[in-house]
Amino acid sequence: MKLLSALIFLGLFTGCLRVNGTMNVKEHLIYKNNARTQVLLAGEYQARATVKGQDKIVIYLNNDFEKKQITLKFPEGTVLPRSNGDFSVSSAQLNQPFAVAGKLLNEVQNGDVIEAQETCRIYEGTECDTFAYGPSYPNRCHPVYVTGERDVKFRTVTTVKTLSFSVTQEGQNKANFSGKNVDAAKEYLFIGPCML
Repeated sequence: MKLLSALIFLGLFTGCLRVNGTMNVKEHLIYKNNARTQVLLAGEYQARATVKGQDKIVIYLNNDFEKKQITLKFPEGTVLPRSNGDFSVSSAQLNQPFAVAGKLLNEVQNGDVIEAQETCRIYEGTECDTFAYGPSYPNRCHPVYVTGERDVKFRTVTTVKTLSFSVTQEGQNKANFSGKNVDAAKEYLFIGPCML
């Protein structure tokens, strides 16, 4: 039988990538937000970095004292890695008073192959209401399905994306972000026919 695969990795090469982690701000960090200069106080923050499109990272930060959002808009033509890769951008390119350098690591782990039975639906036909609605109201019809079972063979594929970057200002390391995103999906190796 043909090898069937139903695994879809959403957001692997397109869309947004969200990575949850922490950001350790060693010294007060000066940054620009909508052309206004702001300060991120030193401390440990719960953080979420969202890679949007090919050229933007939005960092959401919060701790017991404050909530902040910092947008890193990379220069036009920048393509941030979606798999394994490094990136480095100067403060002039970011239009921020700091530079950013980091890496994205992508690890794929295949689980054991599992043979099982799953429920499935078989189309049995169409059923129409028998009520008389009049000439301007045609009978309403809907498909009818019955529940069956099918043999399947699958494995769980876990993708772990780890994002880390450092923020430097005036030659000093001011902050470090580290986080990861774990996504698990079924990869079907065999799907049998649906049987009653």
